[in-house]
Amino acid sequence: MAVKTEIPLIIPIKHIRKLILYPNGNSDHGNGHISLYLAIDKPIGIDNWRIPVNFKLFVLNQITNQYLTIQDGSAVTDFHEQKPERGFRQFLSLQEFKNPSKGYLVNDCCTFGAEVFVLKPSPQKEILTMKRPADGKSYIWNIKKFSQLNDVQLSTEISVEGRKWTVSLYPKGNGSGSGEYLHLSMNLADWERVSPKRNVYAQYKLQVLGVNNVERESCHWFNSEDGWGYDLMLLKDIYKLPNGYLKDDTLTVHVEFQVISVTSSAEK
Repeated sequence: MAVKTEIPLIIPIKHIRKLILYPNGNSDHGNGHISLYLAIDKPIGIDNWRIPVNFKLFVLNQITNQYLTIQDGSAVTDFHEQKPERGFRQFLSLQEFKNPSKGYLVNDCCTFGAEVFVLKPSPQKEILTMKRPADGKSYIWNIKKFSQLNDVQLSTEISVEGRKWTVSLYPKGNGSGSGEYLHLSMNLADWERVSPKRNVYAQYKLQVLGVNNVERESCHWFNSEDGWGYDLMLLKDIYKLPNGYLKDDTLTVHVEFQVISVTSSAEK
């Protein structure tokens, strides 16, 4: 029988939520892994309830102070009376979790968490739709004279489903990764047009193209000029000739949008 641990989430929200952790896996398909789930308790006084949620679960790398984040492929997941728990049987392999060099388990302590957004109908009767751009929405950005760059570079605006986006590239790294990692950040360029009470969701993939493409998929709810970024790859790897990331001192970044939230007025 699988042993589980319930972790309450200390969040000021209407619905009670908690994390459910199986340190040795849940069921046969979870053997050899940590299983991690988000659970939502039944709202008081409501029968046949259904709550649309966007969520992601994460574990902290205590060495780099960064999070390994796992999210369902669906932008919105329904929690309901028959399915109050959602998550991952194979969240992280026990071998990787217990590896000291990975930083997930330090001094027999670890940190798990969740980012949760409950999607609610607005009083103005607006409809929030998670939309996949037709035929995908991709953009190629060539950064010339890369080895000579020191300051942050900003792409031209990318229009996707009525919103405008830019990508910031830090050629010498940013924050804790300065001087070591190439840092990329997604920005909502027309954030001033977004209501303070309405966020814009984007699920996207950023790639550095080369002999072996380096890529990372990410997602975030944007509502300000602050971007959402991460360290994508080691700077020293960019300059290794066998990798082929620089051609004529030009670095090529590929941007692909997979899901965008679109808000429209409901018909009366």
